[in-house]
Amino acid sequence: MKKADLAVGFFHAPARGRPRAVARRAGMGYTGAAGRRGETMARDEQITRCSICGREPVGEDYPRRVCPRCDALALNDAGRPPLVAPDGSAGDNPVFIEGRQCWREYARGGWATMLDADNCRDYREFCRRNGLPDPP
Repeated sequence: MKKADLAVGFFHAPARGRPRAVARRAGMGYTGAAGRRGETMARDEQITRCSICGREPVGEDYPRRVCPRCDALALNDAGRPPLVAPDGSAGDNPVFIEGRQCWREYARGGWATMLDADNCRDYREFCRRNGLPDPP
């Protein structure tokens, strides 16, 4: 393989290791599971992962975010799947995932589930401790 061939590189997450290795040898970044096609990722860049399982990448827009896979395991305080309005704008709080208390911020179209590491008594206290705006 010529040095010029290495400069071509592959920037999407490959199915097999060869393109990834070629990109590394050329000194280029590649996107793993957390990146988007066409973006590069620095090796020292930190990825925020699920607060429950630690595997799935999640956004950084909420503190201690929970991935959709773990969120599907949520139960309300009665031990049943949480009730959610048809448009996703309201629902049960708190929820429990693997026995750990979590809070949901509901908005039209969905919600964000966050782990409560401080064991707050209500959502308002959780928001204050984690720098979120007070709920209405």
